Amino acid sequence: MTSKDMTPMVSVVLPAYKGEFFKESVKSILAQTYRDFELIVVDDASPFDFPSVLDEFNDERIVYRRNAKNIGGIDLSGAYRHACAFARGRYIVLASDDDVYKPTYLERMVELGESNPKVSLFSCRVGHIDEIGQLTDAGVPVLNHETALYFMMMHEVRRRHLTLFEWFIRRSSLEAIGGIAKYPLGWFSDTKTMYLLASYKNGGVLFAPQMLGMYRDSPIQISHPSKGVLQKCEATLQFYDWFSRLIEENGESMVTSDEDRATLCRLKAGYPLLAKALLLQLVGYARGVDDTIKIMKSISGCGYVRKRSIYFSMLRKAFRSALKVFG
Repeated sequence: MTSKDMTPMVSVVLPAYKGEFFKESVKSILAQTYRDFELIVVDDASPFDFPSVLDEFNDERIVYRRNAKNIGGIDLSGAYRHACAFARGRYIVLASDDDVYKPTYLERMVELGESNPKVSLFSCRVGHIDEIGQLTDAGVPVLNHETALYFMMMHEVRRRHLTLFEWFIRRSSLEAIGGIAKYPLGWFSDTKTMYLLASYKNGGVLFAPQMLGMYRDSPIQISHPSKGVLQKCEATLQFYDWFSRLIEENGESMVTSDEDRATLCRLKAGYPLLAKALLLQLVGYARGVDDTIKIMKSISGCGYVRKRSIYFSMLRKAFRSALKVFG
């Protein structure tokens, strides 16, 4: 049992604003078979009565803080950065107020972390549930170990889903890379942060094959495609501008095998098209097929050019010009 005057092995940080599934999320954390952790709930100036819910658990591992003003509504990644400042553990879990964990999640993650000190990032197979908790997707099978380049390729080319809540992070490594990345609305903040952690000391990522995390698909999440379209588009451009530099300037240093070299070539060839495709998809969700076609015509002149800065400058200018058509 962890007491408040002892340093826990794990800090589970949970910025909280939505109350709909909060109790279920907290219950799944406190039910972990591994017990040496603290649960830091940071109330993000929510109208929901979180203290009353937490009092029902009567668990000394819970640490409650309340923000004077809301942070996550403007910058979701900022809410996590603020919550992480309270963490004391060797490892950090970035929990959410609607996703849930299976009871052996922490036990398995601690085993992986303590057995592999050169690795900074750990995860598991992740399933998807709906608003009533029914499993809708059993998730994608994972390898036991992925190199940094293979990990990036799985997300950029294979489009594997990535969220903050699933990751078990070595806190010293997170601090070494400067904490959670900053982007408008926190869009792509999780992706950049995990890419940096995967490439830190070239440790890659270790996975438990079991489905130990359950991501909730819900229209009240920031990840829902209809929310903050323009800010998400700007974040998309910023992320792929950064990602292209990472691959072009540091990609060779991440190569550990012939397979990695082939993966690097795929990533170098693919990122310009991915940036454009994601922008179009985002606008298509929010504005419909007709508007997407019009924007596609506007952006179509941005063919790939070798100089990265020119390409992204062209893409950003064309995209913003196209959006003016719709006010």
